[in-house]
Amino acid sequence: VKWDLNASHNNIDLDEGGVIEDNPVVDLGVNQGFRLAINTNQHGRTFQDRSHIFKITSRDGTGLDGAAVHNINVRGKRGNIVQVYPAVEYDFTPNVVRVKQGDYVHFQWTGSNSHNNGNNGGDGQTGDDGQGTTGTDRSNVVQIVSLIENYPMKYPPPEGEVSMFPDRDTAFAAATVGNEDVDTLLNNAPATFNAGPMQMNTKGTFYYMCTRNNNFSNRSQKGTIIVE
Repeated sequence: VKWDLNASHNNIDLDEGGVIEDNPVVDLGVNQGFRLAINTNQHGRTFQDRSHIFKITSRDGTGLDGAAVHNINVRGKRGNIVQVYPAVEYDFTPNVVRVKQGDYVHFQWTGSNSHNNGNNGGDGQTGDDGQGTTGTDRSNVVQIVSLIENYPMKYPPPEGEVSMFPDRDTAFAAATVGNEDVDTLLNNAPATFNAGPMQMNTKGTFYYMCTRNNNFSNRSQKGTIIVE
């Protein structure tokens, strides 16, 4: 179908320059017509508008000219595995990032305060099982010792461990999503967060998770950063 199909093409037969018609019979040159299942009422419509707007920020004046910046986002939506189908539950993306010493990682994500998964639930079931206020998306980043852990590592780290954050303020901002008086379930934290680029100066493998959405019984929201 032509990209500029619009109402001006209505009621024009194909042999008179029309673009499309209901259930056309097409000739493939084999002395046999073949009918196509086409309903023109379904063309030129938007069933689900999934368009998004995003902004690309200039590096000018940031000191990042020529630096490698690795973006880490949050994907998925609120609910259990059945309720979010055909989407996925919350997860970091990419959840494994391999960088070189001196590169930057940039945690940033968007979310909603008005998620609605009521009737009709579509392909999945209705409902939005999860932690915190219903209908809201929240995430944060806290370091863990390994991927089998479900408790965050304190800052400063215990003896023998190394923090992936350059200082306490950065670790605190990632955990609280920039809100000093954050609720234990991040309910009063923003749904959208931009942590800014963080330089990875220490070699090693670092693990992290989200305290709200990481539910060890059925949902893992964890990630890995490998600094070489």
